[in-house]
Amino acid sequence: MKIPPGHPQTDELREYLVKYYTIAGPHVDDTYRLKGFVYDCLPFAYQPGLINVSADKMKKASDRYERAKATAQKDSPEAMCPVGQIPLPRVRLKVLREGGDLQIKEKDFSSKTRSLSLAESATNLSLGKRTCSSDAGQQWLNKGYSYCQTQSYPVDATYVDVTLGVGGNSAPLPKLTGNTGVSGGHNINQLWWLGTATQYPYTISLEAGWVLSGAFAEELALTFFVYSTPDGYQSICSQGELGGKSDQYNLHGGFVQYSNIVAFGSPLQNFQAKIGYRQNEDSDGTYWELEYTPFTLNGYYEAYVLEETTSIGYWDSDRFSECYGGEMNQYSFGFEMNQGDFETVASGTIFQGGYTPSDTNVYTPIRIDTEFCNAPYGVGLTWNPNYLPNVAPNSGYLVTFSGDWASVSCVESGSVCPR
Repeated sequence: MKIPPGHPQTDELREYLVKYYTIAGPHVDDTYRLKGFVYDCLPFAYQPGLINVSADKMKKASDRYERAKATAQKDSPEAMCPVGQIPLPRVRLKVLREGGDLQIKEKDFSSKTRSLSLAESATNLSLGKRTCSSDAGQQWLNKGYSYCQTQSYPVDATYVDVTLGVGGNSAPLPKLTGNTGVSGGHNINQLWWLGTATQYPYTISLEAGWVLSGAFAEELALTFFVYSTPDGYQSICSQGELGGKSDQYNLHGGFVQYSNIVAFGSPLQNFQAKIGYRQNEDSDGTYWELEYTPFTLNGYYEAYVLEETTSIGYWDSDRFSECYGGEMNQYSFGFEMNQGDFETVASGTIFQGGYTPSDTNVYTPIRIDTEFCNAPYGVGLTWNPNYLPNVAPNSGYLVTFSGDWASVSCVESGSVCPR
C-alpha cells in the first residue's frame, strides 16, 4: 500500500517525531552528516526510549548505564559521538513528505512460527511484518520471501548468539539491482529469540542482525539493526510516553542504548561481528542486554579474531509485562531474502551460533540443516556447511550461501503453512 502525504499513519508518525524532537531537540549536543545521513548526539536520558518515563524507570536505566558505560562508551576514532552521548540517525522525513510503504505488512503469528521477516519501510519508526496465516484453511503464500534458517529450537536459555559476516573478507555484498526505492527487496541475516505472550497466542521476540535494503538509509545500504515485538508484529501496544507504536526498529522501538560506537540504521561497508542477547537480572527485574563483538578476518581460509565485546544496550522486561506478558522459549538464526521489485542475489556467511541453557550454563552450538535451505523452504541458494577448523571455532558449523531469489511458501515450524 502506497501511503500518500496526509495519510493518518503519516500524520501519526509526524506527530510522534514532533513530540520527540520538541523534548529532545534542545539537548542535542552535536549534529553532523555522514554518507548522506544526519546524526544527532544525545545525552543518554534523552534517547527515544527514555523520554517522559517515570522516575523509577529512569533510575533503573541510569543504574544499568553506569554499570555498562566503562566498556560501552569509548573515546576513540570509531566512536559516533563523544563519551556520554548516544548517536541517533534522523528518520527520513523526505519519505514522510513523498509517501512510502509505512506500515504495509503485518502478521499474526502463533508460537510455532519460524518465518519471521523484515518488511521494507520508509522510516525507522514503522517497519512492518508480512502476515503468514492459514486462517479459513487457505495457504498464504509468503510472496517474495525465502529463507535459509535453523529450525526453531525450544530452549530455556540465558544467552543466545550468532556470528555473522558480509562484506570485507567474509562474503561479497548481496546484490539488489533496479529500482532501489523503499518498496524494494532486501537481504537479511539475523537471530530470533522468541516466546509466546501470556494473555494471547502472540509471538514475542528479541531480534538483531544486518540488513541490506533501502529502508533505513537515503540509498540502498547495509545496516545493523535491533528489533522486538511484544504483540505478534501487530503494533497493538503503545511504546513509550509519546504514543509511538510497539513495532518500530532500533531506538524508536524502545531499545535503550548505552554505547556511543554504534548507530543503528547507519550505512556500513561491511558487517563482521558476533552478536548476542544475554538475560540479566538486577534489583529492578529482568532485562536482555545486546552484546556486540566485531572480528577481523584476513582471508576466507584464515581464522577470525574476535575483538573487544561491547554491551550496546538492552530491552527491558517491561516491554512485555506492560503489553501481553510472556517469556522467551525458542531460538533460531539464519538468512532471509525478499525479491521486492527487482533482481535480488543473496550472499553472506554464518560462522556459528548457539545458546547457553539456564540449567547447565554450557554453550550449545546449533547448525542450519539441509532441509531448511532447500525447496520449499530455501531460497534456491548454493549453501555449504563447511569443515573449516581454522575459520570456525566449532568446525562444521560455518555456512556460506549465495544465489538468486526464488519464491517459496510461508514456513511454520519447519513446514509449509497447512493448506
